[in-house]
Amino acid sequence: MRAYGTAGAYVAHSTEVQAQAVFAGRLHTSDPGSWGFEPQDAWGLLHTDTGVATVPSERGAYQEYYTQFAVALRGDGPVPVPVDEAIATLELLDAARTSAVEGRSVTLPT
Repeated sequence: MRAYGTAGAYVAHSTEVQAQAVFAGRLHTSDPGSWGFEPQDAWGLLHTDTGVATVPSERGAYQEYYTQFAVALRGDGPVPVPVDEAIATLELLDAARTSAVEGRSVTLPT
């Protein structure tokens, strides 16, 4: 994945660590302490005018989303992702798909 901005670019080469674990037959309950952590050699790189910096990946925790979603469905809390953020994410994913299919950069509005 590559994301370009006005101040630099972020580049990552790995795939989603939680998906890899699930495809390997593991569940977050089997080892909750290490679930969702990406190995350091898979962290992305941020390229700017000042150089290149390694950016630690955030811990993945899909299970927390579904827990929060269940709470929201019961009326006991907010939805885990506000509608405007969900729409922005879908626009980003659509731009990534277009970029991959058409082999070109896609610019999103700010």
